Amino acid sequence: MGCNVKIRTPLFLIAFAVISAWAAAQNANGPTTAAEHLGLMKSNRRLLEELIEEGVRLGDANTNLERAADCQSVANRLGRELKRAIDLDDADRVVEMSDHFSSLIQSGFLPNLETAKENIPVGSPDYPRLLAIHTTAANSLDAVKLLIPTEGKLSKSLRVQAARIKLEATAAAVGKPEKE
Repeated sequence: MGCNVKIRTPLFLIAFAVISAWAAAQNANGPTTAAEHLGLMKSNRRLLEELIEEGVRLGDANTNLERAADCQSVANRLGRELKRAIDLDDADRVVEMSDHFSSLIQSGFLPNLETAKENIPVGSPDYPRLLAIHTTAANSLDAVKLLIPTEGKLSKSLRVQAARIKLEATAAAVGKPEKE
């Protein structure tokens, strides 16, 4: 039963990200025109397709280490989308992608990494891969939290500031791997 929960949680998060990406395509200021709706759907289409593919791969993973690696892959994709939102000065999208990123790390990557650490002893054949996945995740988180600017238009948004703080907390939760 625990294994199913560990698979369902990241899949739920990915499904939530897909639905949220679609919801972000909706205009909060009223109905969108057909042209606006089409443009928003085109911009989200690739992300939706990639998240679905990643979700299927995550669901097929057999070990916690594989699931952690797959969660990291999804996080990398969300990180690229976060960078795109920053490049476009889209504060709402920055906040949305930061939330998805942090949720995936906290609810998908970390539990699988922790379980893998418990099950993979130092010196075992999988231990170097465990260290590599943890190191890659820590480095990716360091890079992602630095993406959000501390100066300029985006930095003035309280929601973006909160997103930066949340990413910093997520990075601290992952920490650096202990090499033995």
